Amino acid sequence: KADAVIDTGGNIPAMRLAYDLTARGGRCVIASVVNQDLCLPSLDLLLGEKEVIGAVAHSHLEEYKWAVQYIADGRFDPSPLITGRVCLEDALEKGIRRSIEDRGQIKILVTPHRALLRE
Repeated sequence: KADAVIDTGGNIPAMRLAYDLTARGGRCVIASVVNQDLCLPSLDLLLGEKEVIGAVAHSHLEEYKWAVQYIADGRFDPSPLITGRVCLEDALEKGIRRSIEDRGQIKILVTPHRALLRE
């Protein structure tokens, strides 16, 4: 267990794991944006003297502009993050299900035009 744990997993199981990995008297920082309730064991929180805080450490509007500029001027190459490409009509089976079954997937791009696919 760790004195400080930062969750960035983007899902409830990851958030719960971050809490579980937090040591007695430690701090768990939840930085994921998930529109669901996170249930934590209140007795463990109380007796473990754990601190759980939420944090949003970015300005999405500014960071989006920076990211686009970095890609456009070549400072950042996103291609290693793209682990798949699928057509819109195949997005459920070959995109969403694939990302659930294969946790090695990082970003699967979806396009409405089959001609734009490059595997």
